[in-house]
Amino acid sequence: PILALIKLEEIGEEYPKIEKHLDDELEKHQQELSERISRLLINQDSDEIKLEDARIKVRQSATDFKNKLRIYWAKFVDQLELGRRFIVMKIQSANKAVRSFLGLIESEHINVQKTNIAAHLHEIDLKYRKLPYIYRRLFDFKRPADASFFVKHQPHFETVSRAYELWQSDFPSSIAILGEKGSGRTTELNYLKDEIFSNDRVEEINFKKTIFTEAQILEEISNQLKISNKKSIEEVVKLLMRRRKKTVIVVENLQNCFLRTVNGYQAINALLYLISETKDNVLWVCSCSKYAWNFLNVAIKISDYFSHSLLVDNQSASNITEIIMRRQIASGYQLEIIPDAVTKNSRSFKKLLDNPEKQEEFLLEVLFERLNRIAEGNTTVAMIYWIRCISKIESADIFIELSEDRKSTRLNSSHLVIS
Repeated sequence: PILALIKLEEIGEEYPKIEKHLDDELEKHQQELSERISRLLINQDSDEIKLEDARIKVRQSATDFKNKLRIYWAKFVDQLELGRRFIVMKIQSANKAVRSFLGLIESEHINVQKTNIAAHLHEIDLKYRKLPYIYRRLFDFKRPADASFFVKHQPHFETVSRAYELWQSDFPSSIAILGEKGSGRTTELNYLKDEIFSNDRVEEINFKKTIFTEAQILEEISNQLKISNKKSIEEVVKLLMRRRKKTVIVVENLQNCFLRTVNGYQAINALLYLISETKDNVLWVCSCSKYAWNFLNVAIKISDYFSHSLLVDNQSASNITEIIMRRQIASGYQLEIIPDAVTKNSRSFKKLLDNPEKQEEFLLEVLFERLNRIAEGNTTVAMIYWIRCISKIESADIFIELSEDRKSTRLNSSHLVIS
């Protein structure tokens, strides 16, 4: 942004020179045209006038022909595309009918997948309920992480710190924190408030339920900011801009402010208007589902309203490993890893049979390699996988069983509800 401002100043300085040059060129050509017209009128050279008129008509005719040709070609391409879609649709319909007639379609595939997911969830829920209280407490992903278990994603804090400094210097900034359920959006917001915004007035808005009209979002904003009910977003803008001291407003669950219908964007449009009109005096820090953000970016270009955006559910493998191991160590249980058949028969494992310590390190490395591959940067999914791998607990030992899970159904953190 600073480089853009410098470039804008340079263009502003060059503008008078460019304007003067264009004026000089225009005046020069105007003089030439005037002299030419004068010569024609004085010499009564009607043939040259007619020739020039004919040239102009030819150019106009050629331009009209090109425009018509472009229009016809566009229509032709459009008809081809419609024809292609119709043919593809018919082929797919015929293919489905033939495969159904021959018994080649697995009509129960979706139901089978749902059954598999339900079975996995039930299995994990049972294991969770049987865990010792301390372990359930430590691996309860619904609770915000304690300071001792929170692993800071340093680049995120540096980005927010830079955005905050720019905003303090009167440069309009706004921040979007993106990630799916269980990625740690709320946890990161809480620690950002404590570390970076601790000296500011911080207000919070949490859209827990789906809303989509301007009246609904006005009511939510008024109630949660504890201001008198306003009749329009413009009144809220005036109120926020009249504040003498700058404010940080944290908005959670931005994805609940719209519906995917024709008239379902009133609330989100009203909120984005509020953000754009007040970001000089308010630092907006908003959290949103990653997939909802991608959709809104296509539908209404939501990214244009935010100067900085952070993707939370991209934790590094080392961070995920540290998050799990901090909790495991704090539980006080001794970790024992049971290798699967593939690992047990591998050359790497066999070479370490006479070295128990190296063997344990190797198994731990294999475990977290698989865990990180499945978690894909999502902390909650990592905890789910860890709980699922627990084989048994005996005395002060907890046994984790390695499993490849190549054919098992992939779990998403939004599927799991542990009571």
